[in-house]
Amino acid sequence: MSRSTGIIFNDQMCDFSGPNSVLNEVNKNNLIKPDKRPLSSKSPTIILDKDSRQVKMVVGGAGGTNITTSVAQVILDYLFFDYDLQQSVLEPRVQVPRNVTNIEDKFDENVKHGLKLKNHNIDNKTELSVVQAVVRQGDKICAESDKRNYGFPAGY
Repeated sequence: MSRSTGIIFNDQMCDFSGPNSVLNEVNKNNLIKPDKRPLSSKSPTIILDKDSRQVKMVVGGAGGTNITTSVAQVILDYLFFDYDLQQSVLEPRVQVPRNVTNIEDKFDENVKHGLKLKNHNIDNKTELSVVQAVVRQGDKICAESDKRNYGFPAGY
């Protein structure tokens, strides 16, 4: 944990697997050693309000290598495109792993067409990462859990 910020760092080389796990038997290059970095795509994000320095938004996700771009898309939708929190989390997403561009159903057709013009190989048959988000709206705290993974905020 950082002494100055209190942020807990990821100290797992292969998410939640240890040296004796089946995954590390397959991938021995991911064992914990000095100077090694975790392969995780986790990207928990805490955004502070510029003026008050209070927490404005906390976002995180699950789902492998697509986590980073899923979290970024939710942040952009909420903070820059003024979507409400639910719409930001539930908005169709695009992912570009390897040589395929994964697009969810109901993704903007104009953007999809533009990607095809740039020679993207479009695939609609993939599961994308799920995202959870909490925001401060005035005196209220609002939360949204991605329903792609049957998630629901506390209290349901």
